[in-house]
Amino acid sequence: ASSSTSRATPRPLGNEPRFFFFLPTRADPQRIVFSRGSTMAAPQRLGKLMRYFARPNGMPMVRAQFSTHPKSVIIGACGPERIGIIHDLSGVVAASDGSIAGSKMIQMGNDFGVLMQVDFPEEVDVSTLTDELTAVKDLSVSVIPASGGDLPTEPAFSASFKLSGADNSGIVHAAAGMLRKHGLSITDMASYQESAPFGGTVIFCLDGHVAGDFVPDIEALKRDCADLEQELVCDLTMKFQI
Repeated sequence: ASSSTSRATPRPLGNEPRFFFFLPTRADPQRIVFSRGSTMAAPQRLGKLMRYFARPNGMPMVRAQFSTHPKSVIIGACGPERIGIIHDLSGVVAASDGSIAGSKMIQMGNDFGVLMQVDFPEEVDVSTLTDELTAVKDLSVSVIPASGGDLPTEPAFSASFKLSGADNSGIVHAAAGMLRKHGLSITDMASYQESAPFGGTVIFCLDGHVAGDFVPDIEALKRDCADLEQELVCDLTMKFQI
């Protein structure tokens, strides 16, 4: 039986409970736990799954369990790059009835890093999760409770940015400071190096997205971008989405 998780998730309405939704795992192939859908969607999913996993005589071959109070943890892991890291990590999560709600994974040089949010049914004891994950070969792992509260709402302002230029010390700090000045939070960012078309010079590149709770002064933001280009000897472009 597959241990993959469904990702077709309608947004919960108001304060309605959300449900865990897992396919059977090797640890318990006769158990399905529903999650991350609204109360309106849960009965439809239940019907579809019970029909899919029915025996020829029509009797269900799985049992269903609802959990209205999921708990979440953030798992961070890094170690030498090798084949099978994600397979090993996701296996521990699946064996503990966990659902990977979101993740970021990246190879940096000869190392590999993973950051993931995992949801568990309330009745699952996650106290042993750190030990189980640490047992995965050559990985340094941390597990912390996810921050509570409501899911983030749509920002009033968002933009993408790209910076490229000489790899000078402090370039990321300066760019982040300029964005912070305008009330913008970096939601994701990646930096890398590439060779210039001529001369073999190494170019530092920074790509990312920002968001804000209010629309900043666009003209002032453009001026500060131009000033930063002069100060750092770089190219900085922003695409606004209001």
